[in-house]
Amino acid sequence: MLKILLEIGGKDTGSDVGIVYARDAEEILSTLQVPILSIEAYKPEDRASELQGNGIVPVNFDLEIAKGNFTKENLTTILSQNIKYALTEFPSSQEFLAESPTSPLQFEVKEEANRYVVKVKTFGRAKHPTQIYEAGTYFLIFILLLSLWIKYKSQLPDGLLLGLFLILVFGSRFLWEYFKEAQVSFEEGMQWNMGQLLSVPLVLLGIFLVFKALKSGIKK
Repeated sequence: MLKILLEIGGKDTGSDVGIVYARDAEEILSTLQVPILSIEAYKPEDRASELQGNGIVPVNFDLEIAKGNFTKENLTTILSQNIKYALTEFPSSQEFLAESPTSPLQFEVKEEANRYVVKVKTFGRAKHPTQIYEAGTYFLIFILLLSLWIKYKSQLPDGLLLGLFLILVFGSRFLWEYFKEAQVSFEEGMQWNMGQLLSVPLVLLGIFLVFKALKSGIKK
């Protein structure tokens, strides 16, 4: 499973399963000094044989370029330098893509009636889609708490749902933070990042509220 998506901030999966963050690369390519009509990054089905199970996965970029005054040969020369630079020299390209800076760029230019169609073959880094993990988890937590409220609302002791909310939301956040890249440089050497450190007191508060609620007993 491979999808092309915008940046979410997950760590490398180390496998062929994950998300490739291609939005930044698309935006960089859109600034090329040629009349870009469209850019699309996608998973190339015909390159499945290039998967190696190491988290470096095939990614294609299709570019449509208006003809203007460009000849095919002239455009090919310009793109071979500019696209290579865009895919290797920018920090976001280095983080999310895996284009070799030394090997020749793999691309082809096809001439059509009023445009050129360019297919660029490169590689990306499969990442954990941590925001999707979190969104799915929070939705399940919402369903669970809503179900408890609907079924037992007249019996639930005060503070129980709030306590469960704090434990489940910030407990799951603590877990998913392990799959995220460090958000700021000072987190690099920390055992727990800031998101985890901020989650701990809220989980403890939730435990306290649940304990207090259960101690008071179920409402009659």
